[in-house]
Amino acid sequence: MPIADNDSGLHFGVSSTSYGSEGGLNGPGEPANNWVLWEHSGHVEPSGLACDGWADPSSWIERAQALGVDSVTLGVEWARTEPADGAVDAAAIDRYASTLAELRRAGIEPTVELSHFTHPWWLGQEFWLMPGSPERFARHVAEMTRALGEHCSNWITIAEPAAVSINGWVTGRFPPGRRLAVADRYAVLDNLLCAHVLAARAIGELQPSAAVGMSTGCSRVYDFDRICLDLLAAPSLEVATADLDEWIALRRREFAAALARPSRSGAPRRVSPLYLASALSPYGPTGGRAQRRLRRPSPRRLQRVLAESGAAPPFNFVAVEHPGALAAGDPAAALGVAAWCGDLADTFPTVAIRVSGAAVAGRVHNGAAVGEPLPSRREAIAADLEGLGRARRAGVPIESYSYRSLVDEYGFGSYELRTGLYGMDRARGPRGIRWLETDSAGDDAVGAYAKLIESARAQGGAG
Repeated sequence: MPIADNDSGLHFGVSSTSYGSEGGLNGPGEPANNWVLWEHSGHVEPSGLACDGWADPSSWIERAQALGVDSVTLGVEWARTEPADGAVDAAAIDRYASTLAELRRAGIEPTVELSHFTHPWWLGQEFWLMPGSPERFARHVAEMTRALGEHCSNWITIAEPAAVSINGWVTGRFPPGRRLAVADRYAVLDNLLCAHVLAARAIGELQPSAAVGMSTGCSRVYDFDRICLDLLAAPSLEVATADLDEWIALRRREFAAALARPSRSGAPRRVSPLYLASALSPYGPTGGRAQRRLRRPSPRRLQRVLAESGAAPPFNFVAVEHPGALAAGDPAAALGVAAWCGDLADTFPTVAIRVSGAAVAGRVHNGAAVGEPLPSRREAIAADLEGLGRARRAGVPIESYSYRSLVDEYGFGSYELRTGLYGMDRARGPRGIRWLETDSAGDDAVGAYAKLIESARAQGGAG
């Protein structure tokens, strides 16, 4: 059942990614995703065992149950369920189904992420630039819904489409590693948003009672993240296609006013090449001028796909991913995400909001701390819940808070960032790794989160 049906208070969970936690990908004889070439060439650190979650899912399910959470977000790795084109691995799908069933037996409602920065290698690194990618993804989603729907009714189609398009085609941080390919970035974004709509339609046809959402970052730059949700929901808000640019320009101004906050120096924040991708946005009053400066016109297939899908917004909930007070190095980060959620609720009052926060206790490279240590996870999660509690008391429909992640995971190229409530010793253990009883900083982050959950529930919500 959707999380919102469980009770009237705020729900608490933990989140993980399939690539970051499962292990057993991209090695000899293993399923390969779009990061395999980078792993093999030494461009990024190999993922290896990750957290060994594929071999032993019960270990982290037991820990999540003991923590007291009532929801878990986890991924299904497309490269594992379909390691070659058309070659579906029934045993892998059965393993996912049994994991979801075990979560429900433990009293934990699962949410499945169907795409989180990865896809099968055989689709090619530039898969999301290809014209047929939305339809191919939707077919995969339909297969997973049929196979796993008995054990799951909460689905996130695509994680942070803006991050996929920017990191893959503007900054070069993700495969295919393109830089400043702004025209391609917007083509990729259009495909990703179309893929979400087609996937949501496929889930709705097979499982009408399911809750379907998309996750998004919460950047203060409108054209990074927020524009994605507005483009998806514009027809449901009765914005005509001919009026889309004018409406996007209005939303850009409203968003900037709602989240305006200068940098600590008082000067506006500018990041290159990210702001270049924003300045060349093909949506809004400068869209025509931007289109002329791009290599080619940016596609707008999304509006046609939405017109075929009915009037309702193509999501029941939005999962807002934010780095947390620690990762941002900014104690006001939780208040910023609360403002972001407030703007979201003002625009889409019937859409539920789920917040996923991550806190980094520090960076570790080859077993040694890198850089200055940041405050404790306890402080970060408490700041998150205080900010979200204020937003809830103001009427923002935030239904859950999920900490990412339960244990230190592989972070899309590196083990350097340690985000887990539990730390992971990568030098010892029967299979080469070992769960710690504390986080990577030696603090009892699990106990702290458990106490914060207990306190918030006693108050009927957060903060």
